[in-house]
Amino acid sequence: MAWHWIAIVSLMGVAAIWWLWQPARHRTPQSEFEKFFRAWVPRLAGGGLIFIKDASSRALVQFALYKTEGQAILHFGLPEVEWSRGAFEQVHRSLRSAGFDSQIESTQTPEVPRFVTCDVDARRESAPQEASDVARIAFAAMGVRADATFVVWSEGGVDSDALSRSFDRLLEHDKPAVRKWAAFWRSKLG
Repeated sequence: MAWHWIAIVSLMGVAAIWWLWQPARHRTPQSEFEKFFRAWVPRLAGGGLIFIKDASSRALVQFALYKTEGQAILHFGLPEVEWSRGAFEQVHRSLRSAGFDSQIESTQTPEVPRFVTCDVDARRESAPQEASDVARIAFAAMGVRADATFVVWSEGGVDSDALSRSFDRLLEHDKPAVRKWAAFWRSKLG
């Protein structure tokens, strides 16, 4: 009988570890894109990837955050693949007509022959708004409605100092449960 409990606890442990390794995904309207960029860009240590996907279609945009000494770039990329091919050129034209320096970059792979790209200087105060605008323009060019729901997530290193500051702010939250949760995780960061 004890082995049943050991098996159940072991399975729960494996499931918990698997779940913790998955990137957090947030469902959000377009109006919240800027908040997402404002919150996550400072936390991606050394760089990372940010994905925004229309919840009801295959439409997806991605941003790679590149950080080097004295430079931080949010690099927008839309791959030319089966689901994006019909709107690929329109996304490029729409970004150009909105004043963004959109480029079409060729790759060496037949699966993804080209990308529409656009860079945003992540050091500027306006970077979260600009990145949000790039995503909105791209989705509009792909025919995604402005009132659609999107799934947003990031992958990459998380800056522990920025994470500590976030937990420090949550220590002042009006709900005791949030304060306890923040205190627990803040203590784990040291």
